[in-house]
Amino acid sequence: MLQLTESLKLLFIETANKLKGHERRRFMALTVQELGQGGQRLAERELGWNRDLVRKGTREVETGIICLDAFQARGRKAIETKLPNLLEEEQIESRRKLVTMTWKGRHPTVALITENYSTGVKLTKKEMLAIENQIQRSPELGKWFIDIYYNSV
Repeated sequence: MLQLTESLKLLFIETANKLKGHERRRFMALTVQELGQGGQRLAERELGWNRDLVRKGTREVETGIICLDAFQARGRKAIETKLPNLLEEEQIESRRKLVTMTWKGRHPTVALITENYSTGVKLTKKEMLAIENQIQRSPELGKWFIDIYYNSV
């Protein structure tokens, strides 16, 4: 049986911690095989490795079949799975609030937009000039701080 010095223990533990999934199990299994008879118990006691995990890795090495992990099945589920009508209810509530609010005695026009906005839209200089006429830039704050004016219909 191979003797585990403190430097070897540290090397094995650090290497195993840097690996993930089947690569980690394979490393653990091959290390335990090199430790010889009683290697699983020694690795559990000295390295803190789970013997069931080492056995799984040993089976993977012997058969050549890798067990897939289900990491996606773990963790917090999306809120939509628990509350499938949440988005629809939020939209209804938002519209209700918008319709009841006023500004200077006027109600806003509320419409639900269902399509996605396109990204990377380029405007010609002529199109941008029409928009620039509605924008007033603040000279103290730079080009990104603007007031937008519109023609009310």
